[in-house]
This record gives sequence, C-alpha cells and structure tokens, in this order.
Amino acid sequence: MTKQEMRPLLTAKGAALILILLQLLVKFYVEIPKAYEFSVRLPVRETVWVLTAAWLILVPLYIAGNKGAFLAGTILGILHGVLALYMPVSGTCDHYVIGSIVSVHGLLIAYLSYKAYRSMSAAALVDTGGS
Repeated sequence: MTKQEMRPLLTAKGAALILILLQLLVKFYVEIPKAYEFSVRLPVRETVWVLTAAWLILVPLYIAGNKGAFLAGTILGILHGVLALYMPVSGTCDHYVIGSIVSVHGLLIAYLSYKAYRSMSAAALVDTGGS
C-alpha cells in the first residue's frame, strides 16, 4: 500500500471542523437560550455571543485551510474550555452539566486544532526541505 492509500478517513482538520459545527449547534439551541434565563447574570450573555462570533469567523477559515485559524482555534478552544467551567463555579450561572459538556467539547476542539496545526507545520517543513 502506498501512503496515498493509507490516508485516514477523517483527519484532525476535518474532525476539528465537525466539532466546531457541533459546537455552533449547541450554542444556538442550548447555550444562547440558557444565557437568557432569569438566573443568569449579564457577563454570561456577552461571553456566549463573543465566543459564538469567534467560532463563526473561524469556520470559513478552517474550510480554506488557513494555518493561523487552526492556531486561533486552539487558543479559543482552551478559552472555551476554561470559561465553560469557570462560570458555573464562580456563581455567574448555574448550568453545571452543560458547562462541563461544553468545556470538554472546547478542549477537544483545542486538541484537534493543535494537532492539525502541527501537521500543517510539519508538512510546510517537508515542502521547504526542513529549513
């Protein structure tokens, strides 16, 4: 078998993009409505909208294969993972279960985005002869 035939069915790039699209579905159907419940304080709403806008900006950049977008996705995934855990713990909102699910999801996006970024960096080194 050649290397071309042994390519994985789903790469880190594709998996990260799929998880971001799932994240946006969760945002529009769960997180945003929960951010507008009466028990939630104001910073949660702004945080949800800022993160939603950032993910929406990254989707076309991921599709285009922009290397910087994968690095930004790594940072945003870590930020998403930390904030989704911090807000319920700090008392800003009371959504512990969805917060933990979103946190794990964000950290998984960060991992896959970083893996894709590293593979793109390695491919660039191979193309330039390692210098």
